[in-house]
Amino acid sequence: MWEKNSGLTDKAQLATLQSVIDLLLAEGRAVKVIFDANIAYKLFGRGMSVEELTRRIARPAADVEMTAKGQIADAWLIDSAFTTGATIVSNDLYRDHPRARFLSMRRGFSHGGVAELLPPR
Repeated sequence: MWEKNSGLTDKAQLATLQSVIDLLLAEGRAVKVIFDANIAYKLFGRGMSVEELTRRIARPAADVEMTAKGQIADAWLIDSAFTTGATIVSNDLYRDHPRARFLSMRRGFSHGGVAELLPPR
């Protein structure tokens, strides 16, 4: 959503996600991507299974998960990061989730599907 949220495009871009995954894998990090159930609609205009979404992302080293319909991914993502000690890569500040302020967070930006990550905080 980085390019959409910054007004560079009118919808979410799969290339941005792929670029972020590639950067993290190049750093030697394990990658888990957690989506809300509606992500396929945002990316492709239709629903799809997590298996099909994983194939479309085309990054087999990344573990892709999708919440059940009606479940918010933020809480799942934050709980997962607490459990594993993982760093969350997002520009969301999670102000509505007080526990998130204790987690390692990493922000970034993208232009034309090419992402850059800032150091973790």
